[in-house]
Amino acid sequence: MAKKSSRKRSTGWAHTKWKPHKNHPAYFRKTGQDDVEYVTFTHSETVDFDKDNKAKPIEKHDVVKTRRLKVNIDKTEKNKGEYSHVIPRVYEGRRSALGSGTNKYKLAEEDKPIVDDIFKNGKRYKVSHTSGKPKSKSPADDGRAKKKKVATGK
Repeated sequence: MAKKSSRKRSTGWAHTKWKPHKNHPAYFRKTGQDDVEYVTFTHSETVDFDKDNKAKPIEKHDVVKTRRLKVNIDKTEKNKGEYSHVIPRVYEGRRSALGSGTNKYKLAEEDKPIVDDIFKNGKRYKVSHTSGKPKSKSPADDGRAKKKKVATGK
């Protein structure tokens, strides 16, 4: 029986895990072994990245005007009549910053120049890399010398 291999994609779709906002569609391009750059999509004309930050005054919020696409990226009937908007920011980080891939979305040919322009000229933001479970260290490996307890005969 032939071994089933999964094709390594240089571009694709996935949902964001947390940056810049949770569970939004993202179109990514691989830039290295595990490095990607991606843009995210929404149905809103503006996005307030600080809406949950109560400490910041409203006029200082990070509000971004999105760019409207000609065709909705969502191929399902659920969002019929709504327009997709792309956020004109490019996020750079590890592939693990995004969830598992999906083929639920498709970028129309007439919208590709808009997204390509954002990848080329958009402001770039680094996505901090979150590692998985920290490796457990043995007590001898913690870098500090242990003091031995000396039994006293009192």
